[in-house]
Amino acid sequence: METLIDISQKQLIEKCCKNDRKSQAALYKTHYQAMMKVCLRYSGNREDANEILNSGFLKVFTSISNYNFQGSFEGWMRKIMVNTALDKIKSEQIQKQKLDYQREDKLRKILDRGKIKGRIAYDYATDVIVAAEQ
Repeated sequence: METLIDISQKQLIEKCCKNDRKSQAALYKTHYQAMMKVCLRYSGNREDANEILNSGFLKVFTSISNYNFQGSFEGWMRKIMVNTALDKIKSEQIQKQKLDYQREDKLRKILDRGKIKGRIAYDYATDVIVAAEQ
């Protein structure tokens, strides 16, 4: 048997499926705290968590019509938030890897041009690259 809360949430979800902005705002407000906690667990800071939260809610609203009322709606949303957080982490790791490759390439070019060899040259080239990135 559905409770009054279940019925009102179901109505809210159905209105969100029709892109009702007031219903979307109500859904956001209702689940903000719980979803922010999820995002903070994965990001470690509020700025990144906020970015994940906003991206996650965008995904929730664009795919809410796929929710089939089987299982917990909050659980369905949590899964979207976790996947969004994991996507962000993966993307950052790929970006960091690209930067590392670019740094390594620049380092190699500086070392190839230089007359100084060994650790001193490596430290100098690394300092040059870091200074250029700032």
